[in-house]
Amino acid sequence: MLEATTDTVFVGSPTSGTNGDITRALLPGGVVFTFTGQAVLHGDGRQLQKKGLEPHVKVRPTLAGRQAGRDELLERALQVLREETTPKVATRKE
Repeated sequence: MLEATTDTVFVGSPTSGTNGDITRALLPGGVVFTFTGQAVLHGDGRQLQKKGLEPHVKVRPTLAGRQAGRDELLERALQVLREETTPKVATRKE
């Protein structure tokens, strides 16, 4: 929804492409399995499920950052916000 309605900048790492409602089933023998059964698409109709979301700014946490107690994703997101010189205005197609 954010992608379709605003000029959102996604910061982080690519998602795995699993989304939608989750169905959980218990089979004989105590076997449990889950799956998604709802197709979720980008606002423009492109496939999102099985492909995932590709962030505009790729950042992954590092071991050194974790050991230092840093949130490298949040730090980079704040940096992106500071770099914006003018606010972006949402353009919606009616």
